[in-house]
Amino acid sequence: MYRTLFDLAGYAIFAWLLLILLPKWRITRRIAESAVFPAYLSVLYMVGLVAVLREYGAGFMADFGTADGVLGLLAQEPIAILAWLHILAFDQVVALVIYRDNMRHRFVPLPLQSLLMVATLMLGPLGFITYWLVRLIRTRSPVAWGERHADTDVVASPAPRFAEVVASRGTGDGGGSVHGGTASGVSSRGALARPVAAVLVMISLWRRERAIVALGAAGFGFAVITTVVALLNGGWLLNAEGRLLEAVKFDVAIGIYLLTLALILPFAPMTAGDRRRWTGWTLGLGMFAYLMENVQA
Repeated sequence: MYRTLFDLAGYAIFAWLLLILLPKWRITRRIAESAVFPAYLSVLYMVGLVAVLREYGAGFMADFGTADGVLGLLAQEPIAILAWLHILAFDQVVALVIYRDNMRHRFVPLPLQSLLMVATLMLGPLGFITYWLVRLIRTRSPVAWGERHADTDVVASPAPRFAEVVASRGTGDGGGSVHGGTASGVSSRGALARPVAAVLVMISLWRRERAIVALGAAGFGFAVITTVVALLNGGWLLNAEGRLLEAVKFDVAIGIYLLTLALILPFAPMTAGDRRRWTGWTLGLGMFAYLMENVQA
Protein backbone atom coordinates (compact mmCIF):
# COMPACT_ATOMS: atom_id res chain seq x y z
CA MET A 1 0.00 0.00 0.00
CA TYR A 2 2.81 2.43 0.83
CA ARG A 3 4.32 2.09 -2.62
CA THR A 4 0.90 2.83 -4.11
CA LEU A 5 0.80 6.05 -2.10
CA PHE A 6 4.28 6.88 -3.38
CA ASP A 7 3.17 6.36 -6.99
CA LEU A 8 0.02 8.45 -6.51
CA ALA A 9 2.08 11.29 -5.05
CA GLY A 10 4.03 11.45 -8.30
CA TYR A 11 1.06 13.08 -10.04
CA ALA A 12 1.78 16.25 -8.08
CA ILE A 13 4.60 16.91 -10.57
CA PHE A 14 1.97 18.39 -12.91
CA ALA A 15 1.46 21.26 -10.48
CA TRP A 16 5.21 21.89 -10.43
CA LEU A 17 5.36 21.93 -14.23
CA LEU A 18 2.59 24.53 -14.37
CA LEU A 19 4.23 26.70 -11.72
CA ILE A 20 7.59 26.55 -13.51
CA LEU A 21 6.62 26.66 -17.19
CA LEU A 22 3.24 28.44 -17.28
CA PRO A 23 3.09 30.77 -14.29
CA LYS A 24 0.76 33.29 -15.98
CA TRP A 25 -1.74 30.74 -17.29
CA ARG A 26 -5.25 31.11 -15.89
CA ILE A 27 -5.43 27.44 -14.87
CA THR A 28 -2.10 27.70 -13.05
CA ARG A 29 -3.40 30.67 -11.07
CA ARG A 30 -6.58 28.82 -10.13
CA ILE A 31 -4.67 25.73 -9.03
CA ALA A 32 -2.35 27.90 -6.93
CA GLU A 33 -5.25 29.79 -5.35
CA SER A 34 -7.11 26.59 -4.48
CA ALA A 35 -4.00 24.75 -3.17
CA VAL A 36 -5.57 21.58 -4.52
CA PHE A 37 -2.30 19.69 -4.97
CA PRO A 38 -0.99 20.25 -1.42
CA ALA A 39 -4.43 19.14 -0.23
CA TYR A 40 -4.18 16.05 -2.44
CA LEU A 41 -0.75 15.20 -1.02
CA SER A 42 -2.01 15.83 2.51
CA VAL A 43 -4.83 13.31 1.98
CA LEU A 44 -2.28 10.72 0.82
CA TYR A 45 -0.21 11.54 3.89
CA MET A 46 -3.19 11.05 6.19
CA VAL A 47 -3.91 7.65 4.64
CA GLY A 48 -0.29 6.61 5.17
CA LEU A 49 -0.26 8.02 8.70
CA VAL A 50 -3.31 5.97 9.70
CA ALA A 51 -1.67 2.84 8.30
CA VAL A 52 1.60 3.56 10.15
CA LEU A 53 -0.22 4.20 13.43
CA ARG A 54 -2.06 0.91 13.09
CA GLU A 55 1.18 -0.93 12.35
CA TYR A 56 3.57 0.75 14.81
CA GLY A 57 1.36 2.54 17.30
CA ALA A 58 1.82 6.16 18.40
CA GLY A 59 5.01 5.29 20.29
CA PHE A 60 7.13 5.38 17.13
CA MET A 61 7.11 9.20 17.28
CA ALA A 62 9.24 9.11 20.43
CA ASP A 63 12.19 8.03 18.30
CA PHE A 64 12.20 11.39 16.51
CA GLY A 65 13.98 12.90 19.52
CA THR A 66 17.40 11.44 18.67
CA ALA A 67 19.50 11.18 15.53
CA ASP A 68 19.82 7.40 15.91
CA GLY A 69 16.08 7.12 16.35
CA VAL A 70 15.40 9.10 13.17
CA LEU A 71 17.90 7.02 11.20
CA GLY A 72 16.32 3.84 12.48
CA LEU A 73 12.82 4.98 11.55
CA LEU A 74 13.78 6.15 8.06
CA ALA A 75 15.41 2.78 7.41
CA GLN A 76 11.90 1.27 7.47
CA GLU A 77 9.94 1.54 4.22
CA PRO A 78 6.55 2.68 5.65
CA ILE A 79 8.14 5.48 7.70
CA ALA A 80 10.42 6.57 4.85
CA ILE A 81 7.53 6.84 2.39
CA LEU A 82 5.41 8.68 4.94
CA ALA A 83 8.27 11.15 5.48
CA TRP A 84 8.55 11.56 1.71
CA LEU A 85 4.85 12.45 1.47
CA HIS A 86 5.36 14.93 4.29
CA ILE A 87 8.20 16.60 2.38
CA LEU A 88 6.28 16.69 -0.91
CA ALA A 89 3.24 18.32 0.68
CA PHE A 90 5.16 21.07 2.43
CA ASP A 91 7.48 21.75 -0.50
CA GLN A 92 4.37 22.53 -2.53
CA VAL A 93 2.98 24.71 0.24
CA VAL A 94 6.20 26.74 0.25
CA ALA A 95 6.16 26.96 -3.55
CA LEU A 96 2.58 28.26 -3.54
CA VAL A 97 3.41 30.86 -0.90
CA ILE A 98 6.29 32.11 -3.07
CA TYR A 99 4.22 31.96 -6.26
CA ARG A 100 1.17 33.77 -4.91
CA ASP A 101 3.21 36.44 -3.15
CA ASN A 102 5.44 37.15 -6.14
CA MET A 103 2.63 37.08 -8.71
CA ARG A 104 0.96 39.80 -6.66
CA HIS A 105 3.95 42.01 -5.89
CA ARG A 106 6.57 40.96 -8.51
CA PHE A 107 9.61 41.22 -6.30
CA VAL A 108 11.43 39.09 -8.90
CA PRO A 109 10.70 38.71 -12.64
CA LEU A 110 8.95 35.57 -13.86
CA PRO A 111 12.09 33.82 -15.23
CA LEU A 112 13.74 34.14 -11.83
CA GLN A 113 10.51 33.03 -10.16
CA SER A 114 10.61 29.86 -12.25
CA LEU A 115 14.20 29.24 -11.14
CA LEU A 116 13.05 29.64 -7.54
CA MET A 117 10.30 27.09 -8.18
CA VAL A 118 12.92 24.63 -9.45
CA ALA A 119 15.09 25.31 -6.39
CA THR A 120 12.09 24.74 -4.11
CA LEU A 121 11.20 21.51 -5.90
CA MET A 122 14.72 20.08 -5.70
CA LEU A 123 16.10 21.70 -2.54
CA GLY A 124 13.06 23.07 -0.69
CA PRO A 125 14.65 25.33 1.97
CA LEU A 126 17.10 26.78 -0.58
CA GLY A 127 14.24 28.12 -2.70
CA PHE A 128 12.55 29.57 0.35
CA ILE A 129 15.59 31.32 1.82
CA THR A 130 16.57 32.74 -1.58
CA TYR A 131 13.14 34.31 -2.11
CA TRP A 132 12.99 35.45 1.50
CA LEU A 133 16.31 37.27 1.15
CA VAL A 134 15.32 38.88 -2.16
CA ARG A 135 12.01 40.00 -0.65
CA LEU A 136 13.76 41.35 2.43
CA ILE A 137 16.18 43.36 0.29
CA ARG A 138 13.46 44.72 -1.99
CA THR A 139 10.99 45.70 0.75
CA ARG A 140 13.58 46.65 3.39
CA SER A 141 11.13 45.26 5.93
CA PRO A 142 11.31 42.22 8.25
CA VAL A 143 7.65 41.43 7.48
CA ALA A 144 7.86 38.14 5.59
CA TRP A 145 4.42 37.81 3.97
CA GLY A 146 1.08 39.51 3.70
CA GLU A 147 0.22 43.02 2.67
CA ARG A 148 3.01 45.52 2.45
CA HIS A 149 2.63 48.68 4.46
CA ALA A 150 3.00 52.03 2.80
CA ASP A 151 6.47 52.49 4.24
CA THR A 152 7.71 49.16 2.86
CA ASP A 153 6.77 49.71 -0.79
CA VAL A 154 9.65 49.50 -3.21
CA VAL A 155 10.47 53.06 -4.16
CA ALA A 156 13.41 54.76 -5.75
CA SER A 157 16.04 55.66 -3.21
CA PRO A 158 16.86 59.36 -2.82
CA ALA A 159 20.53 58.45 -2.51
CA PRO A 160 22.84 60.26 -4.93
CA ARG A 161 23.98 58.50 -8.05
CA PHE A 162 27.56 57.36 -8.35
CA ALA A 163 28.27 60.18 -10.80
CA GLU A 164 26.99 62.70 -8.25
CA VAL A 165 29.21 61.22 -5.56
CA VAL A 166 32.23 61.51 -7.85
CA ALA A 167 31.25 65.08 -8.75
CA SER A 168 30.94 66.06 -5.10
CA ARG A 169 34.32 64.48 -4.42
CA GLY A 170 35.86 66.46 -7.24
CA THR A 171 34.36 69.66 -5.88
CA GLY A 172 35.77 68.94 -2.43
CA ASP A 173 39.23 68.15 -3.71
CA GLY A 174 39.49 70.80 -6.38
CA GLY A 175 37.60 73.75 -4.94
CA GLY A 176 40.03 76.70 -4.95
CA SER A 177 43.57 77.00 -6.24
CA VAL A 178 46.64 75.48 -4.69
CA HIS A 179 49.35 77.94 -3.69
CA GLY A 180 52.82 77.20 -2.41
CA GLY A 181 52.36 76.89 1.36
CA THR A 182 48.94 75.22 1.17
CA ALA A 183 49.89 72.46 -1.27
CA SER A 184 50.77 69.91 1.40
CA GLY A 185 47.54 70.62 3.30
CA VAL A 186 45.42 70.12 0.20
CA SER A 187 47.34 66.93 -0.60
CA SER A 188 46.70 65.51 2.86
CA ARG A 189 43.03 66.40 2.68
CA GLY A 190 42.84 64.72 -0.72
CA ALA A 191 44.42 61.56 0.68
CA LEU A 192 41.87 61.57 3.48
CA ALA A 193 38.99 62.23 1.10
CA ARG A 194 39.72 59.20 -1.06
CA PRO A 195 38.69 56.49 1.45
CA VAL A 196 35.75 58.66 2.53
CA ALA A 197 34.64 58.92 -1.09
CA ALA A 198 35.01 55.15 -1.47
CA VAL A 199 32.75 54.62 1.52
CA LEU A 200 30.20 57.07 0.09
CA VAL A 201 30.29 55.20 -3.21
CA MET A 202 29.61 51.87 -1.47
CA ILE A 203 26.74 53.40 0.51
CA SER A 204 25.29 54.84 -2.67
CA LEU A 205 25.62 51.49 -4.44
CA TRP A 206 23.92 49.67 -1.56
CA ARG A 207 21.02 52.12 -1.50
CA ARG A 208 20.43 51.98 -5.24
CA GLU A 209 21.29 48.37 -6.14
CA ARG A 210 20.80 46.41 -2.93
CA ALA A 211 20.01 43.10 -4.62
CA ILE A 212 23.06 43.11 -6.92
CA VAL A 213 25.40 44.40 -4.20
CA ALA A 214 24.10 41.77 -1.76
CA LEU A 215 24.57 38.99 -4.30
CA GLY A 216 28.06 40.27 -5.11
CA ALA A 217 28.96 40.38 -1.43
CA ALA A 218 27.60 36.84 -1.11
CA GLY A 219 30.39 35.70 -3.43
CA PHE A 220 32.98 36.86 -0.93
CA GLY A 221 30.96 35.23 1.85
CA PHE A 222 30.94 31.91 -0.01
CA ALA A 223 34.69 32.24 -0.57
CA VAL A 224 35.26 32.75 3.16
CA ILE A 225 33.09 29.75 4.04
CA THR A 226 34.89 27.56 1.49
CA THR A 227 38.26 28.70 2.83
CA VAL A 228 37.20 27.75 6.36
CA VAL A 229 36.13 24.33 5.06
CA ALA A 230 39.54 23.94 3.41
CA LEU A 231 41.30 24.85 6.67
CA LEU A 232 39.23 22.33 8.60
CA ASN A 233 39.84 19.73 5.89
CA GLY A 234 43.59 20.33 5.93
CA GLY A 235 43.85 21.13 2.23
CA TRP A 236 42.08 22.46 -0.84
CA LEU A 237 41.24 19.00 -2.22
CA LEU A 238 38.02 17.62 -0.76
CA ASN A 239 37.55 13.88 -1.34
CA ALA A 240 38.56 12.91 -4.87
CA GLU A 241 37.12 15.69 -7.03
CA GLY A 242 36.26 18.64 -4.79
CA ARG A 243 38.71 21.41 -5.72
CA LEU A 244 37.92 24.09 -3.18
CA LEU A 245 40.48 26.62 -4.40
CA GLU A 246 38.77 26.83 -7.80
CA ALA A 247 35.44 27.42 -6.05
CA VAL A 248 36.95 30.27 -3.99
CA LYS A 249 38.42 31.92 -7.10
CA PHE A 250 35.12 31.57 -8.96
CA ASP A 251 33.05 33.02 -6.10
CA VAL A 252 35.38 36.01 -5.72
CA ALA A 253 35.35 36.60 -9.49
CA ILE A 254 31.55 36.57 -9.63
CA GLY A 255 31.41 38.87 -6.61
CA ILE A 256 33.76 41.39 -8.25
CA TYR A 257 31.79 41.14 -11.51
CA LEU A 258 28.46 41.87 -9.81
CA LEU A 259 29.85 44.77 -7.78
CA THR A 260 31.32 46.22 -10.96
CA LEU A 261 27.93 45.96 -12.65
CA ALA A 262 26.35 47.77 -9.72
CA LEU A 263 28.99 50.48 -10.09
CA ILE A 264 28.27 51.22 -13.77
CA LEU A 265 24.53 50.52 -13.80
CA PRO A 266 23.56 54.17 -12.99
CA PHE A 267 25.11 55.19 -16.33
CA ALA A 268 23.08 52.65 -18.36
CA PRO A 269 20.41 54.29 -20.59
CA MET A 270 17.59 51.90 -19.62
CA THR A 271 13.94 52.44 -18.85
CA ALA A 272 12.60 51.39 -15.45
CA GLY A 273 11.06 48.24 -16.96
CA ASP A 274 14.23 47.30 -18.82
CA ARG A 275 16.22 47.85 -15.65
CA ARG A 276 13.96 45.55 -13.63
CA ARG A 277 14.17 42.82 -16.25
CA TRP A 278 17.95 43.17 -16.54
CA THR A 279 18.35 43.06 -12.77
CA GLY A 280 16.13 39.99 -12.52
CA TRP A 281 18.07 38.06 -15.14
CA THR A 282 21.39 39.11 -13.62
CA LEU A 283 20.31 37.95 -10.16
CA GLY A 284 19.02 34.67 -11.55
CA LEU A 285 22.18 33.92 -13.51
CA GLY A 286 24.35 34.93 -10.55
CA MET A 287 22.52 32.62 -8.15
CA PHE A 288 22.62 29.81 -10.72
CA ALA A 289 26.38 30.30 -11.17
CA TYR A 290 27.00 30.21 -7.41
CA LEU A 291 24.82 27.12 -7.04
CA MET A 292 26.45 25.15 -9.86
CA GLU A 293 30.04 25.99 -8.88
CA ASN A 294 29.67 25.31 -5.17
CA VAL A 295 27.67 22.10 -5.68
CA GLN A 296 30.28 20.82 -8.13
CA ALA A 297 33.09 21.75 -5.75
